[in-house]
Amino acid sequence: LKSFLDDPKIFDGKNPTISFYDKSLAEFLWHGTMPGLLDKPDSIVHSYYNSYVQTYVGRDIRTIANIKEFRDYGLFIRVVAGMTSQEINSSLIGRIIGITPDTARRWLDILNYSYQWIELPAYIGDTTKRVSKQKTGYFTDTGFVCYLQSISSPKALASSPNFEAVFKTFAVNLIMKQLSRTNYYPTIYHWRTNGGAIVDVVLDIDNKLFPINIICKTILSLHDTRAIKSFMETYPEKCNYGIVFYAGKEYYRISENNWAIPWLAI
Repeated sequence: LKSFLDDPKIFDGKNPTISFYDKSLAEFLWHGTMPGLLDKPDSIVHSYYNSYVQTYVGRDIRTIANIKEFRDYGLFIRVVAGMTSQEINSSLIGRIIGITPDTARRWLDILNYSYQWIELPAYIGDTTKRVSKQKTGYFTDTGFVCYLQSISSPKALASSPNFEAVFKTFAVNLIMKQLSRTNYYPTIYHWRTNGGAIVDVVLDIDNKLFPINIICKTILSLHDTRAIKSFMETYPEKCNYGIVFYAGKEYYRISENNWAIPWLAI
């Protein structure tokens, strides 16, 4: 990612060796990135996360916040896990669990303070287009998301309707970690228009915008750059290049100003 931000054309004509993981994307996401878990057998993953939840809810939450409704909080994190990569709606979360929107918002803040959750604000900029002002939220570990959603195996994840949401969760977290290791200090947003165009990540670096979309497909086409094209047309003076981060294995240029970056690259 840093190489791309330094020079977007660096990958033209190149396909660097990037593989460090010899299993499938579904296996990678289902295991998650908790310390020491990635290469462990599937059979221990469920018990690992079961113990993790007991420790997190039973000990950490008692320390961080005065929450008496621990059963409700356990349901809360499962509901929110099913909403990872979506816009945040505290009222909806509250209705599902039976708590007030203010309580839902407070519990989301606790998730954030306890390093389980991140939120991206909406990029509005200077435009006449009607754009969403809601934040999007992501859990910080995909294995934890799969456990909370009762996804029992990598095979079950691969066929799950939530596969793309889990993939987006992985990508956003890794993008943020990559950026923390560079000398770039961007403000990070998402962008959604009322017409349906979505850019998952927008990096604002020195008043230059870099849109990044995350698509869980192994082969991309020009069609997959439509949202980024719309973003570029909306902010032409600030935006020149875009990235589509995808589930394939190769770098390549999709269009004149858009590059495909494979999942293993990050």
